[in-house]
Amino acid sequence: MSAMGGGSSYITAEQNKRYWQGWPSPSSFFNALHWSQIATEPSPRFRKFDYGPEYNLSRIASPVYLLWGGQDQLAAPRDCALTMARLSAAGALAGSYEVQSYQHMDFIWDLGVATRAYGK
Repeated sequence: MSAMGGGSSYITAEQNKRYWQGWPSPSSFFNALHWSQIATEPSPRFRKFDYGPEYNLSRIASPVYLLWGGQDQLAAPRDCALTMARLSAAGALAGSYEVQSYQHMDFIWDLGVATRAYGK
């Protein structure tokens, strides 16, 4: 699973085999283009597809709890910090927690996620 944000200590060989059988999962052409635009963006921004306007995070009214993995290669620490700062300024950040040993897909596929991440 290293292609999806780093190697995992929590995803078993059997899970890996099962998940890779359906990889890559279907996605739209425009979704793939959007990922490409995000990856090549010189500065971290939440933008709509086709380099549209930036999402205004100050308009978020619902409480948000931000979780991120310390081993995640797809969520850079500066991106997480920027997101937390913007959500906090909007009064929407209810809390945050870094799961130091987690990579990107552990939040979805780790069978112990309820206690390691969401139970905090």
